Formats: sequence, structure tokens, C-alpha cells
Amino acid sequence: MNIIAKRMLVVCITCLSLIILGACNNNEDEINTEAFSTSAEIEKATNDTFTTKLVNHDLGETEIPTEPKRIVSINMEDVLVNLDVNLVLATPIQRQDYLNDILEESGTKLAEYSGEINFEAIIEANPDLIIASTVLVSEVYEKLEKIAPTIAYNRANWRDSIVDLGEALNKEEKAKQIIIKHKKKIAKKRESITNLIGQEPTVAFLRMQEKDLRLFYPSILSDPNPFLGYVSIAYEEEGLQWKADPYILGLQEETPDMQNASVSLEVLPKLTAEHLFVVTLSSDGSDEQLQKTLDELISMEDSTVWSAIPAVKSGNVHILNMKNWLIDGPTAEMSKLDELERVLKK
Repeated sequence: MNIIAKRMLVVCITCLSLIILGACNNNEDEINTEAFSTSAEIEKATNDTFTTKLVNHDLGETEIPTEPKRIVSINMEDVLVNLDVNLVLATPIQRQDYLNDILEESGTKLAEYSGEINFEAIIEANPDLIIASTVLVSEVYEKLEKIAPTIAYNRANWRDSIVDLGEALNKEEKAKQIIIKHKKKIAKKRESITNLIGQEPTVAFLRMQEKDLRLFYPSILSDPNPFLGYVSIAYEEEGLQWKADPYILGLQEETPDMQNASVSLEVLPKLTAEHLFVVTLSSDGSDEQLQKTLDELISMEDSTVWSAIPAVKSGNVHILNMKNWLIDGPTAEMSKLDELERVLKK
């Protein structure tokens, strides 16, 4: 096929895709992914040197371009930004916007995830590869595969996922260096935080919600990689090496598949932790929600139940922004440690 014919083919296929896209609305069920030729398919049809590789991932085995050029991320931005992967589109969960400025500066378009995959935005991005968080795409994986080759990984278990992605994207050495540097950063941060709180303190993480209270476990006992909970970095060997409150450990034994327990205010005096970290009511992380949590705590100061909690008696109650604790990845993990250090300095 000569060069003119190749270009004509690309133009025709692209135009056809745009015509069909114009007829689509935001409802994912009405988007006909069958009608689209993927960017990888177009490249394969027009480029004699186009090559692929077979990649194993959480949802199977997929043939992907050896050198992908138009990558879409579905909630895997933290890992991919750290790997220096250029993205044409990122779809972070709304509250997880901590990388948005970096992404926009690099020319990445954003289509925030708000409960549904934005298929229209993904099709418009014309990807040759989609990299996704397994938990978000397991039920729509086949639809994504019709748009472009799709590989999925466990975002919570980012240490393993970044190594696997390094292999898939020809960035093995970069991934190894990220792990090595991250361990050094954590060790340094652990030292500075230990100077503030002491060696292996007993702690508890409490989330205040509109209708109940949640005590977070140090890990998910039933998981093959148990230290994948939101607050695991505070407890794990490679993290701060703190100790969990004995009462929380008892609750964890009763519900090994969970990472938190719903409790009433009346049971909180059973906590013997030296420090109590209270997480904001809402995950949006707004100043309004932070103030609301503070006001709620102030209103509880006159409560005999609240004042009976040992950490409250000793003045060791610290407020955290929930927005920083619902995220995973090397950048996210350091954000959690930075916040712990900040509140302990107050």
C-alpha cells in the first residue's frame, strides 16, 4: 500500500468514527463500540513496521502495541505519572484530583470518573492502549476492549502493579528505581515522624460520617496482600510501623474481609490508643467539610463518652483530610505521610 493510500485510509476511518461519535450521547449503553476501528488497528493496517506484545494482567492476556503512542488512563494516573508515561486522556475519580495540574500541564485531557466510565471521551481520545484500575472496569472490560487493547491492574497494590506496568511499557528499570527511591523516602519520613510521636505508638483511625462512625483496620486480613487498606501505610513494616489499637484488632478478627467497622459513639472509650486520628466527614476534602468535622468535635467535647477516650484525655486527637486517604500510588502514599507529619507538628 503506497503512502497516499495509507493516508486516505486513516482519514476515512477517522471521519467515520467522528460521524458515529456525533450520534452518541453520554449514556454508555447507547454507545456502539462495535462500529469503531481502534487506533491500534488503524496503525497495524497502515504501518508495515507495527509490532505488538502479549501482556498478562488482572483481567487476562492482551496483545498491545510494543510502542503505544496514545494511552488512556482510567484511575491509574499516580502510577503512570511516576513512570513518566504520556497520556492523551486521564479519568481520575472526582475526589482524586491531586495530579490534575501535572496532567493538564503535560497536555493530558481530563474526564473525571463520577460513577460511570466516560466511553465517549475515551473514544474521542482515539487510544491505542487503555490502562485501567481493575476494580473500576471489570464489568465493562469487553466494551473497552472494542475501543482499544485494555490492560487492568490493582491500583491499591501499586508496588506490584508498577513493576508489571514497567514491563508492559518497556520501563522496567524506571519502575525498579521508583520502588527503591520510594523506600528511601519512607524511611526518611518515618524517622522524622518518629521524632514527633515516639517509637511504635498505638494509634486508631476514626472516620466520622453523617450516619455512623468508622474505625479503620490496619489491613484486610483475608487479602493475599493484606496491607492494602487506606491506612495500611501507618502500620506496615515498610511504612511507619505503628501499632493498632487492641479493640480495633478484635473487630478486625470478626470481619476479616473488611477494612473498617461501623461503630457507635458509646464504644469509643474502649479504645486505648495513645493517638486518635479523626478523618473528615466527607471525602471531597473541602475547607467546609474540614470545618464541619472540627465543629462536630467541638460539640462532642461536653460528651462524657467522648471525654472518656484516653487519647482525648491526653489531648492527642488529630484531624485528617479524608481526601488524602482514599488514594493509592507512590505520590499518594507520600501525601498521607506528609499530612501525618503536618498534624503531629501542630
